This record gives sequence, structure tokens and C-alpha cells, in this order.
Amino acid sequence: MRDHQSERQIILPALIDLLRRENIRVLSPFGEKFSNYYGDLIWGVATLRDARSAEALLGAVKTGNLATDGLAALGENAVPVIIPALDSNDSGIRNGVLRVLEKMVNPSAQSPLGIAATAQVRVAILRGVGDEDDFNRGVAIRALEPFTDRDVRKVVLDRATADSSPLVRKAAEDWLQKNPSQ
Repeated sequence: MRDHQSERQIILPALIDLLRRENIRVLSPFGEKFSNYYGDLIWGVATLRDARSAEALLGAVKTGNLATDGLAALGENAVPVIIPALDSNDSGIRNGVLRVLEKMVNPSAQSPLGIAATAQVRVAILRGVGDEDDFNRGVAIRALEPFTDRDVRKVVLDRATADSSPLVRKAAEDWLQKNPSQ
């Protein structure tokens, strides 16, 4: 992209489209060469920080930090794309989305959210606390770190005392220790 700035408007959408297509290909078994190429492609699209890449990066959200960091860096532009993915039947997708949301509300986030987007993300994370997957519930509780209001405290306290998973209870206990009652 640096070497071909004049062709940026052609290259950018082409890379995003390529990632969309390769996300489908990943559903089939593939070897190390493809894996390396796919990782490089995700990295390339994630570093573009282009709002048009949100759907393509969401398609790679289960692959790890390259995709989740790329989505989080899009800030508000990614919110309408990723929140509906919390309804996915795939717990790995829900996990990736919760990790993106956690990164978005982190005080050191690259692209801080506005008031409305922060409210949407808060509601989405609270939905995640009720996820059927205990690991996802733990991620959601961790993502609630910046929210210390009474409603969040009530939800976290409930998980600390009544959740069936020791992992979730521990995450809730940790949240409560970091956010003592005021």
C-alpha cells in the first residue's frame, strides 16, 4: 500500500473481498502454507483500519488477536457488524465478538467509543454474561471491567454466587475485588 498509494482505492476493497472469500475456504482442511498466507491476509486487512473490512474480519474472528484487534481498532464502525454475531450458534464466534467488545471498552482502546456506542456495547456484554458457554460468560464478565454501575454489580454478584461454573465464579469474584462496593 505504501508503494502504490495512487492505487489504494483499488487495492483496499480487493484485499477485503479476498479475505471474505478466504474465510469460506478456511472451513475446509488446509495446510501450513495456506495457514501462513491466511494469517498474513488477516493481518493485512486488519492493519488497513478501513470500516469496510468489518464483515471480512468478523469472518476471521475465531482465528485470534489479528482479527479481534483489527475489529476493535475500527471502533464504532464495527459495532453494528459485530453485535448481531452474539446470536451465532457458534460459541467460538461469540467468544471472538466478546473479546472484541472487551478490547473496545478498554481504557487504552485505539478508537474510543462514543456514548451511544458504549451503551450498545455494555448491553451486548451483559447479554454475553448469560451465554450458554462458561468460557464466554467469563470473558463477558472480564469485559465489564470499565462498567461499575449498580446494574452491572448486581449481575456480577449473581454470577459470583450462583453460576454453575467455577471459572465464571472466579471471574466475577475478581471483578468484585477490583470494583469494591462504594
